[in-house]
Amino acid sequence: MRLAPWMARAGSAVVIYAHAHAMLRPHRLDSSATTASSSTLQAAGASGGGDTGLVIGISGGWLSTWAKPPDPPAEVAFVLSIALVVASLLRHGPRFVASSLDAFSLAEPSRRRRFLASISLVSAFLSLGYIAFYLRGGPRGPDAPTYLLQGRALAHGRLAWLAGEPMASFHAVNLLTRLPGSLAGIFPPGFPLVLAAGFLVGAPMVVGPMLAAALAVATWWLTLELGASCGEAPRRVEACGRTAAGLSVVCAALRYHTADASPHGAAAVAV
Repeated sequence: MRLAPWMARAGSAVVIYAHAHAMLRPHRLDSSATTASSSTLQAAGASGGGDTGLVIGISGGWLSTWAKPPDPPAEVAFVLSIALVVASLLRHGPRFVASSLDAFSLAEPSRRRRFLASISLVSAFLSLGYIAFYLRGGPRGPDAPTYLLQGRALAHGRLAWLAGEPMASFHAVNLLTRLPGSLAGIFPPGFPLVLAAGFLVGAPMVVGPMLAAALAVATWWLTLELGASCGEAPRRVEACGRTAAGLSVVCAALRYHTADASPHGAAAVAV
């Protein structure tokens, strides 16, 4: 199978990147910048200002930004990255990895339904996991609470809602005060209408994972359209479409934007 080595190495690279992204800490980056500067000056002075001291100082500061996996998802990513790296180095490892993924019908272009169902479920459950592990079951973005408030109001057929007294306690970003004693959100009603459907069934945070499932299929479909318009062979177009859908599944940015109550995932599906 020609794609087997490529799949194993690409998979290991993606998982290693996800693990590295999870281990980086912004506060460690800030502290490491000072550490890197001081160590660079010390090393450069000890070596007479040569390039060796600069390299040592920069590498020391960069390595100081890494840490052990902070949570179970990062630990799983770390284990998968090690396993895929080892598999890519073994003689028959890539072929074994490719054959183990046969449940997703990656090697059978004719089994589209199984493949699309598999990536949709994986995308949805990864976004659900993001909600559980990182968002702790609720909105965390700066605009997400306002979208949820507007969605809840629209679920009751309203564009504004009554607030308690005193009104000064409810003055916040992204909210408009309307007299007498009512508030409204500043965002257009498009995405709040989507969230309103979730409120009607009692699960507004499930809207994001459903969009994640649709987005994986939409990515595959869009790639097929682009490949066909370029005159590529059908088998190559199918391979490109499945690769794009796979990258969509493991994209950390899409996992966040299809987990929190933000309109980015819905906009991507609409596009």
